[in-house]
Amino acid sequence: MPEAATGDKVSARLTQVLKWGFSIGLLLLLFSWVDWRSGLQLLRQVRAEYLLLNFILFPVALAVAARRWLVLLRPHGISLSLLEGVKIYWIGIYLSNFLPSNIGGDISRVGLMSRFNKTAQIAASVVVERFLGLLALLLFASVAAVIRPSLFVWHGGVYAYWAGVGLLVVAVLMCVNFSQEISGRFIGAEGAGLYHSVQKKIGKLLISVERYRDWRLCLQVVGWSGLYYLVGFVAHFSVAKALGLDIDFHSIVLIAPLILLISMIPVSVNAIGLAEGAFVVFYSHVGLEKHEALAFALLLRFLQLLCSGVGGILLLSVKRELSVKGQEKR
Repeated sequence: MPEAATGDKVSARLTQVLKWGFSIGLLLLLFSWVDWRSGLQLLRQVRAEYLLLNFILFPVALAVAARRWLVLLRPHGISLSLLEGVKIYWIGIYLSNFLPSNIGGDISRVGLMSRFNKTAQIAASVVVERFLGLLALLLFASVAAVIRPSLFVWHGGVYAYWAGVGLLVVAVLMCVNFSQEISGRFIGAEGAGLYHSVQKKIGKLLISVERYRDWRLCLQVVGWSGLYYLVGFVAHFSVAKALGLDIDFHSIVLIAPLILLISMIPVSVNAIGLAEGAFVVFYSHVGLEKHEALAFALLLRFLQLLCSGVGGILLLSVKRELSVKGQEKR
């Protein structure tokens, strides 16, 4: 067992090294391809009033996301105020800047809810939230594929997109049809040790996911996800205006979902380099200069990092509260 654990650690570290290498390589390629000096000059001319709008929209988006999550927690009898939901979400976004995977923030949210002693149910709410959020994002991307297929700049890209969506639909339908059988096998598995324990936990997670078969609840969550993304698109538009870019909101609504989908590909650290490259490719396709698209991506990432920093302050307050409670118990 120790040898296996050591092997897993080495593999995880190697994966991180490769991801960092990919991110740095992409950024170097971008900066050699794009006139970054012109982009830097553009960043020096930012209009502050539009940045203020972005700072306002960030917590608004978090409030929408937290409200969506509360809808999914309710079937498990977990009661959480909107303010507390925003707080946990904000901390999760902050931690995702440092955790090695794209789901690090989601895992931290589950950990921050440990006081409810419903780990499987909370994890299920996060998994379903992720999936239904992806569904909402795919709806936006599908609109882009129908209205402006030319955005899929590589040959046959739009057909590859529809093929991917089709495979996802088939996979989801199969999971829904066989979910009870699959969860039963995990729960009923016999044995001992770590492997058996993991099987049991997966079974509990799948049983908790079964609570979300109500299509009206799922539709409500998709609606909140759609609103969340729309707020995000407005934030993107405010950053574009802060840079004085000549682009309309309609184009951002079509392009931003495609960039978000590409950013989910787990080949780099927090999509560093990957997202910036997607910005340059897609936005240069609708009239922006490459250096403008790169400046757009870099400013947006900087603002997101800056806003997420509030989560670090909230995390310190949570740690302080836990420390005080621990001392009181003694």
